[in-house]
Amino acid sequence: VSYEITDKYNKYLNGTVVIQDKKSLAIKVNDGLIYLVNLKKEGKKRMNIVDFLNGEKESLIGLMCNERVI
Repeated sequence: VSYEITDKYNKYLNGTVVIQDKKSLAIKVNDGLIYLVNLKKEGKKRMNIVDFLNGEKESLIGLMCNERVI
C-alpha cells in the first residue's frame, strides 16, 4: 500500500474509490489517498491490483468500499 497526502479529493467521503486506471486503484481517506497494491475478494485468492483491474469490466470510481466487495 502506498499513501499520498492531498486535499484534491476532499469532496468525496472517506472510503470512496477516486482513482482507477490500468495500473492503480486509490481510495479516499482522511487526509489523502491509499493506493492498493494487492487485494483479496472473499472466497478468492489474493491478487495484485493490475490483475484485479484487468478482470474488472465496470468503473469503480465513486463506489464506496462497503457497497461492494472489492
